[in-house]
Amino acid sequence: MRSDTMLDRRKTVPPGMSRCRLAVLTALLSLCATPTLGQQLPCRSLAEPIDIPCLCAANAENGTDIVCDNVVFGGDFPLLPFRAAIHSFSQRNVGHQRLPAQLFTAANIPLRKLDFSRNVLNQLTGRLLDGLEDTLEEVYLGYNQLGDQLNPIFSTGEFRGLKRLKILDLRSNGIKALDGGILDGCDELQWEMSPEISCLFLTV
Repeated sequence: MRSDTMLDRRKTVPPGMSRCRLAVLTALLSLCATPTLGQQLPCRSLAEPIDIPCLCAANAENGTDIVCDNVVFGGDFPLLPFRAAIHSFSQRNVGHQRLPAQLFTAANIPLRKLDFSRNVLNQLTGRLLDGLEDTLEEVYLGYNQLGDQLNPIFSTGEFRGLKRLKILDLRSNGIKALDGGILDGCDELQWEMSPEISCLFLTV
């Protein structure tokens, strides 16, 4: 009886493969994970890895959300996979003072949500959002240093032409007012100034 059981077990192992090798292969396959909806996994462990030291989660629209909060990149900002379905990118609490130009242009990704809040950004680099004009819907830049006592009127051309922008969060930046034309071309965005002028939240 025992020998029959052992024989049956041996039949489950592919020809030419020991049980030890099968166990190793199973372990390796388990590392190439596909996250379930909302589950965060290391981006480098995905079935189609993204080479950044961050967490990735699948969203309800068959896209990927990347979370790099508290993760400081050792060198240049990493290049994301070309035309990957990356819908969201967040990197908070890393001390960014300035971001590179054309941050996501080369990757040509359909980014919808961008969050660089809770850094120390004091200005937005020109052409920062190039290539995102037709996809970007939410931008979070709250709790930075984009406005100060010397220059409380916030001026930038980075939001112009963001046709699908619905939420622009600039809270707690010391901004007293917006320069004219800053939101030209943001056809879906309506905005309101809160009674506390230093706190600005723009949304539909």
